[in-house]
Amino acid sequence: QVIQVIRVALGILSLSGSLIMFLTLMFYGFYTKRTWRYVIMLSICAGLHGIADILLLGVSNPDICTAQSFLIQISQMAEFSWTLVVTLNLFFVINLGLVPDKTYEIAFHVIVWCWCIFTAFLPFYRNSYGLAGGWCWIKKSAQGFRWGIFYVPLIIQIIAISVICILVERKIRTLTSQQVSDARDDQHHLKHRLENSIKRLRAYPLIFIGLYFFPVVNRFYDTANVADSFPLLVLTSLSSSSIGLVNTLAFTINDEITEKWKSTLYCCFSSSGIHRETEGEDDVGGTGRTRGKGGGKAIKNEEESIDIEAHTITENSDTEVGERVTKHGEAEGGEITEISLT
Repeated sequence: QVIQVIRVALGILSLSGSLIMFLTLMFYGFYTKRTWRYVIMLSICAGLHGIADILLLGVSNPDICTAQSFLIQISQMAEFSWTLVVTLNLFFVINLGLVPDKTYEIAFHVIVWCWCIFTAFLPFYRNSYGLAGGWCWIKKSAQGFRWGIFYVPLIIQIIAISVICILVERKIRTLTSQQVSDARDDQHHLKHRLENSIKRLRAYPLIFIGLYFFPVVNRFYDTANVADSFPLLVLTSLSSSSIGLVNTLAFTINDEITEKWKSTLYCCFSSSGIHRETEGEDDVGGTGRTRGKGGGKAIKNEEESIDIEAHTITENSDTEVGERVTKHGEAEGGEITEISLT
């Protein structure tokens, strides 16, 4: 019952947070930028994971138990995979000076969803879905499936994401440290904005690594022992079921997002107040409405500005990388880099 309460409560919070992320990114036009579309996929997967945890309320029903097992498997594998895609995108842009085009995005979708669907349907072959402790997933008797289609891929992706994050961090330090003593004030400002942007996007891989620590520990314990460890089951539930909630918290501390929210609320309340007080100041109300409706254009303009800043920094710090970014940016119709999407 304790585990059920934890997972259902966190499932509701994660689902709500994922909906907030999804609606915010769609409303303000962030979906027009490729890296933000990867974050949208993360929010969708976390939302599915939240629904799976909520289904624990009906776990006594065999059909609901099977549905929960399937949703947990496909949503968590998708969370792993899209987190890796976000990290790879950072590596391509920062370390290789390469802007992934539409072909890369389509390839990511094909690979991720084919893999996730395959791993989610495979346990049906041996009827391996069922009660797995405090929730429904792959049965404890099917340890081969647990390791082969979940924990081995999870550990590989954790290692890969960790290595890529280290390489990206080293490259960022190199870019931001070169020519610092000779840089102008505006160049310092550009570098500061670039570094902050990448740090915000880097939060999602770090959240993924941190929250799946206890599930991995629990799986090693479960393999070596017949009886389950209740404390580890609780810690596993607290961590793995909260990924949608924690992603949302990381999302909301983004200054750009909070400013968009504040601007929208200000426009709504100020516009309604103006109409109540007077009908002769349509120009002020119109300004508020224009700002509210023009959110997508404002986002685009701001991101294009940071795109140019990122290219300027890279060009000044590493000519070869800058030339590659420019070349790929021109091929993409002026979309020089994706790191502004943070």
